[in-house]
Amino acid sequence: MDSRYDTDHMSESPKNGREAVLLTGGASRRMGTDKASLDAGNGPLGPVLARGLSEANWPVTVLGRDPISGFDFLQDEGDFQGPIVALKKFQPARDLVFVLSCDVPLFDPKTPDKFLSILGEGEAVIPSISGKLQPLCALYRSSAWSHLRNSGLSRVMEWIDCLQARIATETTLVERGIDPRSVMGVNTREDLRILLLEEL
Repeated sequence: MDSRYDTDHMSESPKNGREAVLLTGGASRRMGTDKASLDAGNGPLGPVLARGLSEANWPVTVLGRDPISGFDFLQDEGDFQGPIVALKKFQPARDLVFVLSCDVPLFDPKTPDKFLSILGEGEAVIPSISGKLQPLCALYRSSAWSHLRNSGLSRVMEWIDCLQARIATETTLVERGIDPRSVMGVNTREDLRILLLEEL
């Protein structure tokens, strides 16, 4: 049963509404520990990110193996199948969906609202750091999910290729008051150490 639909915030108008999904089901092989439980200085990333989005008025559904207390939850059907499988299972209930993986330690909850000013008529706003797209810290229209359901896509980047996406370069991010480091994911403890040192 999809427990998302038992919650109070469903009364919000789907046409004008917003929601977020937090991906927590990664294998974390290179990190060596569950990224959702990784402490970047203010508590485990999973709950910290979920609370930040929720407090910024982006109701959260956790997609992963384990729930986070206080938030809607859609359980992975298998272990470590990749984000595309979890995203295919998710059914947007609102027009705007912010997708965030649990490995973005410097994430700023104000970012989704700032992405709205970039979206225009596009289907997505995807940041690009040093030429590398960050599709798991990005804003999507719910219509983007039609591409997932009507195809055999097996990777997130294949999905992105189907979309009319607005790419937010580092210059664009800075112009909108977004620190480029706040949209960057980390795969190893060394990545995390370097990112946190750069913040100091």
